[in-house]
Formats: sequence, C-alpha cells, structure tokens
Amino acid sequence: AWTGDDSVGKVKKAVQLLIGVGPGTTPSGDDVLIGYLGALDLLSPRIPQADILLVVLRAILADAASLTSPVSRVHMEWAIQGFYSETLLGLLESLKQPDMQWINSCLMRVLETGASSGTDMLIGLSTALEHAKEAGNGSSILA
Repeated sequence: AWTGDDSVGKVKKAVQLLIGVGPGTTPSGDDVLIGYLGALDLLSPRIPQADILLVVLRAILADAASLTSPVSRVHMEWAIQGFYSETLLGLLESLKQPDMQWINSCLMRVLETGASSGTDMLIGLSTALEHAKEAGNGSSILA
C-alpha cells in the first residue's frame, strides 16, 4: 500500500519480485507492472501519493527493464514514458467518465489482449486503485 515511511522500499521490492516473471512474450509480472503504472498515471493528477509513486516507479523500472524479455522491455520503456497500448489507454480514459457501458466495453477489449496480458494488466490496475483507496483517498478517486 501507499502508506508508511517505506513506500519506496515496497515499490522496489514489488518490481524485483515481478519484473520478467511469468509466461509469455511479455511476462505476466511485467504486464501487472504496466497496469499499475497506468493506474498511477490516471490517479496522479488527483492524488499526490500517486504522483510521487509514479516518479519512483518509473525510475525503478527504467533501471530494471534489462531484466525482462526484449519485447517486454520495449513495452516497459513506452509505459515509463506514459505511452500505453490502445486498449489499456482506452480503459484509462473510460475510467474518467461515469459511462459504465463504455467502461465495460473497454474492460472486455483489455481482457482480449494476448493470452494473459490483458488480465495481468487489469490485476495491476485494480491493485493500484485498491492501494489508493486503502491510503485514505476515499471512493472518489476517479471522475
């Protein structure tokens, strides 16, 4: 979670545990990290803690990108710069609006990404949203 004095340490440990881990051209752990990074991008304008963690996570991932597959490294490098796949970006944009039909459509498109990449990205995204809620940012973290 985002509370406590050791938030940076927790982020470093999570990256070490996840990067390059799991099956696929883009390992599952990397997809989780990209989903988490996307959520931080979504939340950072509203939540100072998200903005701080976004900067920290980008720096840590930039140093750790060499620990994963070549294809995943490219995806990671783009995500570090705030560029995401069309499907993930569509979902992040949809979460800014109160249109459940659009959100559901975008969720389904993300789930159809790769063998497990979409599911893994959603795990990262939902984990970040849960961490934001646990950190005391209430239920109005979106729109």
